Amino acid sequence: MNDAARLFDQVLKKGKKLAAERFSRLRRGAANNTPAIDKYSLEASYFVDLFDFTKEDIRTSLSHLDGFRDENIEIKKVAWFIPEFEYAYFGGIHTIFRLAAFLKEKKGVKNYFLIIGQRNINKEIMDKAMAAAFPALDDQPIHVFDYIHEAETLGEFDATICTLWLTAYHSLKFNKTRRKFYFIQDFEPLFYPAGTLNAQAEATYSFGFLGIANTVSLKQIYEQDYGGTAEFFTPCVDTSIFYPDGAKDPNKEPFTVFFYGRPGHPRNGFELGLAALKRLKARMGPRVRIVTAGAGWDPGELGLEGIVENLGRLNYDKTAELYRHCDAGFVLMFTRHPSYIPFELMASGCLVVTNNNPANTWLLKDRVNCILSPPSASSLCEALEEGLVNTAQRLTLVRNAKMTIDHYTDWNREFEKIFAFMCRPSQGKELHKPDDYSVDTKSPLEIMEKPILKNDYPVDTKPTMDAGEKPSLKDDYPVDTRSPLDAGEKPILRDVTADGERVTHLYPNDCYFAHLSVYHFILPFVKGKIVLDAGSGSGYGSAYLADHGARFVEGIDVNPKAVAFCKEHFRRSNLRFQLMDLQGISGFPGHHFDVIFSSNVLEHVPDVRMFLTSAWRLLKPDGIMLITVPPITSEAARSADRKNPYHLNSWSPRKWYAVISQYFEDIQLYRHTCTRTDVILDFGNTPEQTIINERDFRFEPVDLTALYQGPTLSATFIVKNPRAGDTLPPPGEPVPDIEGSFTGPGM
Repeated sequence: MNDAARLFDQVLKKGKKLAAERFSRLRRGAANNTPAIDKYSLEASYFVDLFDFTKEDIRTSLSHLDGFRDENIEIKKVAWFIPEFEYAYFGGIHTIFRLAAFLKEKKGVKNYFLIIGQRNINKEIMDKAMAAAFPALDDQPIHVFDYIHEAETLGEFDATICTLWLTAYHSLKFNKTRRKFYFIQDFEPLFYPAGTLNAQAEATYSFGFLGIANTVSLKQIYEQDYGGTAEFFTPCVDTSIFYPDGAKDPNKEPFTVFFYGRPGHPRNGFELGLAALKRLKARMGPRVRIVTAGAGWDPGELGLEGIVENLGRLNYDKTAELYRHCDAGFVLMFTRHPSYIPFELMASGCLVVTNNNPANTWLLKDRVNCILSPPSASSLCEALEEGLVNTAQRLTLVRNAKMTIDHYTDWNREFEKIFAFMCRPSQGKELHKPDDYSVDTKSPLEIMEKPILKNDYPVDTKPTMDAGEKPSLKDDYPVDTRSPLDAGEKPILRDVTADGERVTHLYPNDCYFAHLSVYHFILPFVKGKIVLDAGSGSGYGSAYLADHGARFVEGIDVNPKAVAFCKEHFRRSNLRFQLMDLQGISGFPGHHFDVIFSSNVLEHVPDVRMFLTSAWRLLKPDGIMLITVPPITSEAARSADRKNPYHLNSWSPRKWYAVISQYFEDIQLYRHTCTRTDVILDFGNTPEQTIINERDFRFEPVDLTALYQGPTLSATFIVKNPRAGDTLPPPGEPVPDIEGSFTGPGM
């Protein structure tokens, strides 16, 4: 038995008495005036002995796994290293058991749950809690061992999965397995201040395990910062439990605010949240009621009597019922994961108000489906008040949030992807492992890291901005009218770009990601839908929609070189490219498409009315169409646009609105901006200079007047409700002349 094991054994045997004696001694300090020690230091002093490793431990683990890295393994027996738990219905432990239940029910896997070094826990209570949450796991055993070597009595495993960072140390030294995975549900080093525990948690990311990441952000961190290999899943919501209350009166006062309040969990910003709520109550008085849940604590002890009502810990159904009856949900998160609370609030028809967090912009979009705020008490208070009193905006954001969350409801789909990765992680990926336990400090571009998504479609593999660069934005987000070749594009792209304004996935610079952001914006609308990409260009956007949930995507383009390029680079079972003129779309039955998408295309089409007539015929009555065009909001912008030889229609947003509204009744405009305040958008830069991705853009709903009053990269229209056929303009009718808009001759 080593020293760490002996120390832990002492703790197990003497328990709290030993800890109290040592803590008291350290607090008093020794005769030589040794500084007193706090609770953190006491915990850290134990953990540095209990959770220790050598380079040889890592080499042994990796050498054992090397023989299985590229092998296609049939996963039938899995060991989970888990922490002690009390409740199985919430948070990370709930997701662990959800995946385990999927593995058992859908894949015939036998799960073993291992808890190491906690002799005095009540195993029976945990067994019952797990089975109550997931009855399928009733016969899947929980095993409690004092030492990791005792788990070897369970035999060989096809895979082990560690969870909380503490359990990664157990997995490192357990080698009776063919494959090791790390179930990463948050960036756990941020659970602690910089120091011992932070370092111990971060060290586990370089153990060489295969990552199963909860959200794409954690996958990117694990791969880009630590050289690992991972697959991700996106959290989903059970909409049979979390759903809106259709009878709720949005104007009824007092407004109700829910706050996810958990003292003792710094990542949830408990103190900051309470300060914001005090200000909110002072400003709104009896017009607002504030309730909190998530942990048991007494508001009276914190001077919050009459300000906050704490409901303590609620069960799943009661939580959902609470969300349905609240007008706004206030949740803070300062790590790299949004937590499940925003998902559940959005599904329940409750406005989400939260802090800015760059890791979560793939889900939370300011003034599109939530309200984001800087992390100050006054700013958060203002955001909450805005969300409550501006009823029209709140209803729009709640409606958009529901459409967003409708994309995240299928756990089985997410876990199918994870299981495929567990069986064959090398499929389509380059497997990384640490070299002599050293983290590769090169950027992902330097180490030629593989793209995040399958096949030809790269997403955000760029290094972050160097420290010290000054943040700023270009005035009015000017569009670079040069072709990619003018900006230094490689000669191999000439055939697809030289005769048009096409960007391509082979040259992912700022311009590419700005265009791709429009496809990212439409994702919540395309899940399970039939989509027409009208003017598919080089095909990257059509493939993006096909890879992100669309049932089928038809990409059409007038250029034969572009169509040939698409067919060569993007082969999907749910994707087809055809050569077709947008002025004469044919071959599809009426009302065929759920979604029609046309981004930065119609400015090139000589007869826009012919396209709109086809779109009117092809769109389902309950379908939507997205149109994005250049934002000609000033004479200067129009003059610059006319110099672009590829643009035929230099139309203002008001003219586009007027023409589109002749075919469709409902039109919502969006301002399109970059959310990264630390970059200067440069549409002529190179991929190596690019540090943004498609999630770094925002689409803010605005009216026509507001669109003219601020910078925007594009004028984006979401269009619905086709008009009655007898009201359409007759063929050949001239388009209205509005604001000097100009249509030039074809090339």
